[in-house]
Amino acid sequence: MNRFSPPKHLLFYIVVMAVVLVMFQWVSTYGESSLKAPPNLNGRYLSASVPPGCPNTDRLVLTIQQSGIYLHGSVNLEQASAIQSAPGSEATSEEKPSLTGLWQPEQLTLVGKTNALATCMNGGAGNADPRDIATVAVQGLVTVSPKAAFTGHLSLEGSSQPWQFTAQRQIPVKSTIELTDFSSSGLIPTVQFCHPIL
Repeated sequence: MNRFSPPKHLLFYIVVMAVVLVMFQWVSTYGESSLKAPPNLNGRYLSASVPPGCPNTDRLVLTIQQSGIYLHGSVNLEQASAIQSAPGSEATSEEKPSLTGLWQPEQLTLVGKTNALATCMNGGAGNADPRDIATVAVQGLVTVSPKAAFTGHLSLEGSSQPWQFTAQRQIPVKSTIELTDFSSSGLIPTVQFCHPIL
C-alpha cells in the first residue's frame, strides 16, 4: 500500500498556489485604485495679506512638516521686507512645531498653542507680552500644481471671526557643492583605505 499519493498532494499545492495568486492580484488591484500617497505639503507658506490686528509690515508664515498624513507646523509673523529678501528654506526638524494635525483628502487641519500672534491680539501695539499664548486652528486646502499654495482660514482664540487667507509656498534654495576639476591641473585625487589587521 502506497502511503504517498502524488496526485492528491500535487492537486493540493496547485489549488493553494492559485488561491495565493488570485489574492495577490486582488490586493494589487485594490492598492493601485484605492491607496494614494498624500501630496508633498512640506514648506513655508507666506500669506499675501496682513493678519487682522497685526502691523502692516508683517505677514503670516505657516510652516508645515509632514510625515505621511500626520502634520506638524508653526505659525509666525515676519516682516514682509525680510521675507522678500531672504532665500527660501525647507522646514527643518530643529524648528519647534507648536501645531499638530492631519491631512485628509482635500483638507488639512492644524491645531495648537502659540504666542506668535501676541502682537495681533493687542491690536498691533508694540507692548505685546510674549507670554500671551492663544489656541490657533488652521484649516484649509493645499494645491500642489501649478504652484503650491495654501487657501484656508485661521481661527484665533478670542476672535469672533476666522481670518480667510491665501499663502504661497516659498521656493527653497538648494545648496550646491562645488567640485574641483583636477584634470586640467594634472593633480590626481587619491583615496587611501586602511584595513584592520585580523
